[in-house]
Amino acid sequence: MATILSTNLLQFFMPIVIFIFIFTVFFAILNKIKLFSDNKPINSLIAFSVTILFIVVPEARQIIEFATPWFIIFVVFGMLMILAFMFLGVEPDFIREVAKENAIVLGVVIGGTILIFLVSFSQVFGPSIIQYPAAGETSVLALLRKTVLHPKILGLLVLLIIASEVIRRVSYSQK
Repeated sequence: MATILSTNLLQFFMPIVIFIFIFTVFFAILNKIKLFSDNKPINSLIAFSVTILFIVVPEARQIIEFATPWFIIFVVFGMLMILAFMFLGVEPDFIREVAKENAIVLGVVIGGTILIFLVSFSQVFGPSIIQYPAAGETSVLALLRKTVLHPKILGLLVLLIIASEVIRRVSYSQK
C-alpha cells in the first residue's frame, strides 16, 4: 500500500531532479565566472554536456545523490547560525564584513565542502579503492597497504594536518 512517506516514487524521479540540479548549478557557475564566454547558449550547451555526463556515469550520479543532502544541511546550518547572530543584535552588514574579510570563515566553508565531497567519494568508491589486504598476504605492496591504511596511521595523518594548519594560522601575521 502506498503511503505519503514512501520514497520509492522519489527514486523514480531522482535522475530528473539531479539533471535539473546539476544543469542549474553549472549554468549559474559558467554565467557568473564567464570562463568560456558571455554567450548564454554556449554556457547552456556546456552545462548540458556536463549534466549528461553526470547522468550517464552512475558513480558520478551516486556522489551527487549522497553529497547534495549533506551540503544542503551544511548551508541551512550556516544560515541558522547567521540568523541566531541577527537575533542577538548583530547587524547584517557586520556579518557580511566578517564573512568577506575573515579567512577562518572561508576556511570553514571550503573545509566543510571538501569534507562532504571526500565522504561522498569514500562512500561511492571506497570499497573498490581501499581494499585492506587479507591476513595471509605477505607481498611488499600488501604490507605497505596494510601499514598505510592502518587506523592509527590515518588518525596520525589527520592530527598532523590539523596541527600544521593551526601552526600556519597562528604564525600568520596580520597586516
